Amino acid sequence: MKPIKEIESFGGTDADNDAILLRAFEDHDAYVDVMSMRRHMVIGKKGSGKTAIFKKIITTREPSFFSYGHTFSDYPWHHHERQARIGIPDFDKYTHSWKYLILLSVAKIALNQQFPICPLLNQRTGRFEKF
Repeated sequence: MKPIKEIESFGGTDADNDAILLRAFEDHDAYVDVMSMRRHMVIGKKGSGKTAIFKKIITTREPSFFSYGHTFSDYPWHHHERQARIGIPDFDKYTHSWKYLILLSVAKIALNQQFPICPLLNQRTGRFEKF
């Protein structure tokens, strides 16, 4: 066995690069609650597994499951600031900005689908593209 001073790295434990860590969170209470729709948000201290749960959810590939992940950097600050300039109250600015981001994401997802959900949606895709 090597002395501890000679060990260069104990390996990363961040959820971004560790597939084993992602599998370990499959029975985590917060993950189970989100997947069963008993919870819609995971809050916790640094290192508590929030990123692992997030990564696990957005990488799940099942026919009956859909997820799309956003990070803080995706927030539409330009839309938020535009609302501030016209006098929208703070609480409403966040609500409207998140709705804007979600609707924009849904439109983007619909446009990127190779197989539309129905023929009518395929005919109306041009309206999304103009948006």
